[in-house]
Amino acid sequence: RGSTTVTFSGANNLVRATFAAVPAGTIKLSCPLLGPLRNNGGLTQTHALFSHSPGIDQGNNSLNLTWDQRGSPYARASGSAADIGAYEVQQADVIFNNGFDGCPQLF
Repeated sequence: RGSTTVTFSGANNLVRATFAAVPAGTIKLSCPLLGPLRNNGGLTQTHALFSHSPGIDQGNNSLNLTWDQRGSPYARASGSAADIGAYEVQQADVIFNNGFDGCPQLF
């Protein structure tokens, strides 16, 4: 593995708790709940945010961007705020939002 130096240039970052010093406004936790780097649509690979990622709706869209890194039709802000990172969870993609797995037996 080796080592490298990471420099954070501002807030709105989602990082693992192993980083000692991070700017104010950075979410620091043991597991950011990110998917692997892969094709999630668009021209570049991205890390998708899993459904309970603390990065969802915690970002900043002060530049008023229309699309996330993947481009159209992936809205930059889909929910109460933009997500942290290049990938925006599309609210229309949420199928179950309140514990549907606990549904009683129908037969």
